[in-house]
Amino acid sequence: AIIEEESEAIIEEESEAISEEAVEEFNEEEFLEELADTEDITSLPEEEQLEPMILDDLPEDNADFGDEDLNDLLDRVEDLLNTYSSD
Repeated sequence: AIIEEESEAIIEEESEAISEEAVEEFNEEEFLEELADTEDITSLPEEEQLEPMILDDLPEDNADFGDEDLNDLLDRVEDLLNTYSSD
């Protein structure tokens, strides 16, 4: 039991350190300035502003599932839905 408590304390310390780092990296003023900097968007003609941006470098999603895999997945989803709706 003592070992478990020690490891939990270590985990808490690590997560606190991580969240502090994340806060330091995120600067609200810089973020708001970037949001407010709409020059590159609004300097375009109106038609171009409204055009969708086409991303050529999207990774191809070539995940190929067999029928059995899909049926298994659907069954699991259905089971989950049933467990939540039965409450």
